[in-house]
Amino acid sequence: MRVLVTGASGFLGRHLVAHLSGRGDEVTALCLEPGPLSPGIRFLSVDVRDREAVAGAVAAAEPELVVHLAALSHVGDSWKRMPDYFDVNVLGTEHVTAAAAGRRILFASTAEVYGLVPDDDQPIDERRAPAPRSPYALTKAAAERIALAAGASVVRLFNLVGAGQAPAFALPGFAAQ
Repeated sequence: MRVLVTGASGFLGRHLVAHLSGRGDEVTALCLEPGPLSPGIRFLSVDVRDREAVAGAVAAAEPELVVHLAALSHVGDSWKRMPDYFDVNVLGTEHVTAAAAGRRILFASTAEVYGLVPDDDQPIDERRAPAPRSPYALTKAAAERIALAAGASVVRLFNLVGAGQAPAFALPGFAAQ
């Protein structure tokens, strides 16, 4: 399968690209700068804030599936950089979904959109209304609406942790100490 992955040099993107490539998929990796990507991966330096560049990359890759992972994702940082989070997470999602119109799209969101969920309401029901508590969560909730309107499938990820995660995040930071 031909798969285009945005945010391919990020924490989740690197692992997904390696997995897809390992099973024989033809992968095009979109990211700002090449990270440690698997051999044989087609890399395109594309900023999701650049509508024309995104459209050109999708046209060149001719993917059967677009996995949109590109995002700014640090909750604390989002309070200091709200315009950047809006541009990347919301407008970037609009650019990707518009360029990939008519193709299968998988959009990675976050459990942060639920906000603070009382213990009595757990496990969380996917139909629970979003109640974002940070600019990051708000931008991801808005991006979900854009993705859903474009016919994308949306997944809300919870607490990703593993090898290669930036120490700016809580658990890798604690482990590094």
